[in-house]
Amino acid sequence: MEDYNLVVLNNLNSSSEVEGQTIIGGNINGTASNYGIHLTSLEADTLVVGGDINATVNLNAGQATIGGSINGTVNANNGSTIDMNPTAAQAIIAAAAAELPAWSSSLQGLGGAAISLPGSQPGPVNLNAAPDEFGVATFSVGNGSNLFN
Repeated sequence: MEDYNLVVLNNLNSSSEVEGQTIIGGNINGTASNYGIHLTSLEADTLVVGGDINATVNLNAGQATIGGSINGTVNANNGSTIDMNPTAAQAIIAAAAAELPAWSSSLQGLGGAAISLPGSQPGPVNLNAAPDEFGVATFSVGNGSNLFN
């Protein structure tokens, strides 16, 4: 799990970017989004999508393994590649889904600095990192459902 910057087991509605590797269990919807922005090598599985791509996706490094259809556009930049492979995509997603509960418990055990959310959105969420000796900082979001409201 530590190799991925974003893991979504269902659909993703996005118009932003992910710096590293991403797993999406369902479809990618939205306008345009970017993946592998800060990857310099052509790592396998930069983007894994179990369902369809219904948006413009810019893949900036590595490989996109896609389990469904491309109903939008995938721009494979900087030598990146596209693999239409439902079996591989589902296997990667299933492995991530199986590992996610233990990973979540491990992160929860680290504790973390509490954050306070603004009273209404849109509003800024300030995260003041206090990394440990390994450079890792964790945050505790009391009611995560309010983060995106």
